[in-house]
Parts: sequence; C-alpha cells; structure tokens
Amino acid sequence: MNESKKIIYSVLGLLIGSLMWGASFYQIKEAVDYVQPLPFVAIRMGGAALVLAAVALFLKKDLLSNLRTGVTLGIVLSVIMISQTVGLKYTSASNSGFITGMFVVFVPVFSFFLFKRKSSFIKIIALLVNVFGLWILTGGLNRLNIGDVLTIVTAIFSGVHIVYISEKTKDNKIDLLVLCFQQLFIAGLTALIISLFAGYPILSGVKGNIVNIGYIILFPTVASFLLQLHTQKHLSTVRSALILTTEPIFAAVFAWTFGGEKLIPVAALGGFIMVAGMIISEVEINKYIAKSLK
Repeated sequence: MNESKKIIYSVLGLLIGSLMWGASFYQIKEAVDYVQPLPFVAIRMGGAALVLAAVALFLKKDLLSNLRTGVTLGIVLSVIMISQTVGLKYTSASNSGFITGMFVVFVPVFSFFLFKRKSSFIKIIALLVNVFGLWILTGGLNRLNIGDVLTIVTAIFSGVHIVYISEKTKDNKIDLLVLCFQQLFIAGLTALIISLFAGYPILSGVKGNIVNIGYIILFPTVASFLLQLHTQKHLSTVRSALILTTEPIFAAVFAWTFGGEKLIPVAALGGFIMVAGMIISEVEINKYIAKSLK
C-alpha cells in the first residue's frame, strides 16, 4: 500500500475511533448512575485488556515486550480514564466531551516539553480561544463544578497521551496490539487497586448494565484504542489532533439526541468556540493535506 492510501485509511480509521469515543460519553454517564466510577473504569479497562490478551496469546505474542512504553502509556491513561469517568458523575456528557477536546491545545505544549518539538504563535491564540470558550461553556469560575475541573485534568493528560503515542508508534519494533493491551491493563489495574482501598463494591450495579458495559468494552475501548495506535503510526501529531477534534462534536450531538440532555444555547456556543480553537490550533494541517493530495 502506498503512503497516500495509508494516510487516507488512517484518517478514516481515526475518525471512526473518534466517533465511537464521542458516542460513548452519554453511555458512560448513564452507566455511572448505577456503577461507581472507579469500579467502572476497572471493569471497562480490565475487560478490554482480557480481550486483547486472549487475541495476543492466540497469535503467540510476547505480552511483556517493550513494557516500559506500555506502562508509561498505561499510567497516563489511568489518569485520563479515572478523571473523565468520575467527572462525568458531576457534569453533563456534552460538557465533558467539549472540555476533553481541549487536549488539542495541550498537544503543542507537551510536544515541546517532552520531545522539543517547537510550536507557533497560532497555538497560543488557539489556547486563548479555548479558554474563552470554556468560560462560556461552564459559566465562569462561579459555576465551574468539580466534574468540569476533573475533565480539564483529562484534557491535559490526553494531550500527553496523543503526543507520546505519535512519537512511540513510529518505532516498528513495538507491537501495537501488545502495547494496547499493556496500557489498558495498567489503567484497569490502577482503578481496581484504588477501588479496593476505597472500599467500593466492584460488581455492584453491573448485572443490570451488562449489555451497555459490554458494548463500551468492545467498541469505545478495544476497537477505538487499537484504531488510535494503528492510525497514529501513519499520521503526524498535528493531523491526528485535528481529526480527534471531532470527538467533542460527536459527544455533544449524541448527548443532545440519544442521551436526552437539554441543549443550552449559551453552553453550545461555548462548546463550538472551543472547537474553533481546536481547529485554529491545528491550522497547519492544510499544508499536510495539500502535500498528500499532490
């Protein structure tokens, strides 16, 4: 397969992954009404890790290969999943989607600090636009709730996650199936340990939500994270980040339709200002698209 086709398929794959993630926000919010957030993360990540482990062992892969990279990604993913899922307990699915989408403005920041990738002035403008949009979305500091704050933490660590994946998946020695298993296993194990220490019942409320949880394990977790790892291998960090800005749009649309959330015009305006900031942040994508089409 030539490079142009790889890019096209990778863009489509990451877009599908973004759709599945966005659609899952309202589903996860419904699930944590019955299952405690931390046990839910443990079940979601742990269940997904077991599926991938079974596939990897069937294919006779070494589950401990390149463990350092997998553990690092797993620790970052633990913070993302825990803060996002707990945050959904206190904020709306649409708010969570839009705020999580702020990760895109942190991508250039962490690209510089972690891998010395220089940014541009447009990134600073994008950050200011996003902060303004967040202010409108949440109603300012007076209305900012704990769920919104936790989701901001999600956005920050999602930026780290995107940058780290973009750098590490370029290494052909890394088995992406194994890497996906490792990060999900670490995230699930972390949530399980915290749940046990906090005394949360692990399986309480699961029985009545088995179909919903099973869907979340297979699609927005196993399928989406595998797609992310495989597609980012062939995409620049810039291009990946822009594609993933569709996630908050999908999250809001599904929350306002299937999730039954009330569409608040002012909050919607704030959310779409944030999306505009995300797109401004990755405006350089145009030159990459132009090159690939030549």
